[in-house]
Amino acid sequence: MSEGAKIPAGFCRGFEHHAGAREFLWQTYATGRVGSAYLFVGPYGVGKFACALEWIRFLKCTDRTDDGAPCGRCRSCRNIANWDHPDVMILFPMPKSVWENEAKLAEAYEKFREFPYERPKFAQQAGILIDMVREVQKFLSTPAGTPGGKFVIIADAHAMNIQAANAFLKTLEEPPPGAHIIMTTHRADSILPTILSRTQIVKFNALKPEQIAHFLQEKLELPPDRAAELAALGGGSLAESVRFASPEFRAIRDEAKALLEWAVEGKILPLWEWVNSAPKSIDYASTLLKVLLSASRDIMVKCAGGETVNRDMDEIIAAAAKKNSSQERAAQLVREISRLGEDTARNPQYSLFYGAVVSALVRNLS
Repeated sequence: MSEGAKIPAGFCRGFEHHAGAREFLWQTYATGRVGSAYLFVGPYGVGKFACALEWIRFLKCTDRTDDGAPCGRCRSCRNIANWDHPDVMILFPMPKSVWENEAKLAEAYEKFREFPYERPKFAQQAGILIDMVREVQKFLSTPAGTPGGKFVIIADAHAMNIQAANAFLKTLEEPPPGAHIIMTTHRADSILPTILSRTQIVKFNALKPEQIAHFLQEKLELPPDRAAELAALGGGSLAESVRFASPEFRAIRDEAKALLEWAVEGKILPLWEWVNSAPKSIDYASTLLKVLLSASRDIMVKCAGGETVNRDMDEIIAAAAKKNSSQERAAQLVREISRLGEDTARNPQYSLFYGAVVSALVRNLS
């Protein structure tokens, strides 16, 4: 096959919306230049990992269909689907206590396999550990047992600490023959430059709301109106939209709505009571900030006479826009909530953090 060959319809089926990445991966295969190291870069939850696994399934398949799809029937396809192919290693951030516990490790892998657009959540801090890197090195030290070489996928490679990254760098500098490493990240700026320089970058884009809505209707069997609402809230991330469909998210969303109502109505006491009682959890804090940020943007849009996204908050958004008709004041709230959202990635002191959230709401909405 030569460069410029047309992409067959079945190749990386389901990822047509990532046209640039799909084109790159096809040409890499078609020209016989599958490299040793790649970094799939793009927004959170858009399918970077799932696409990497599908590409590997194609490369390892022994009986591809006429339209360029993996057959799904050969031993290689079945093993990859079950995440137990002897020539494919999958790693993702987790606490050391999970990595070292066989039962917890199996549970984490099964949870990730069920929905590969989002990594499992843990109560403890998760990372790519030095012990994981040593397992990669051990895995790649022996030749592949099936055609196509050995593959390692490291999801959220930015979670690799300095010790692990330095050890991993040695593997990237001198990869064994037939070894292929694919890393994924939505935070390329957090990866060591020495690692970045040794990888081929494959870029992924945010998904369109209609693409996410179609998935939600097809896979979660959501009604069209509900799917469209969640797709708009996801900000181009399928993982976010799916998470927003959960009962846990609905509870956090209700709390965010209450905070907005109290701020608009000037009810200071319940706001500060919330500061003292809110869960001290990164997942809770980051989810709450995403809801508040989306609602804050809607307030700004409402001030300008535009169409909002959070339909279930129409009443409070309209009240906030009417009370604070200045677009600049609404924009200031968006900026402050955005900065606070960034702080959730740094393990904040929760009482101070939640106090800052309340102060931003009161200052810009009361």
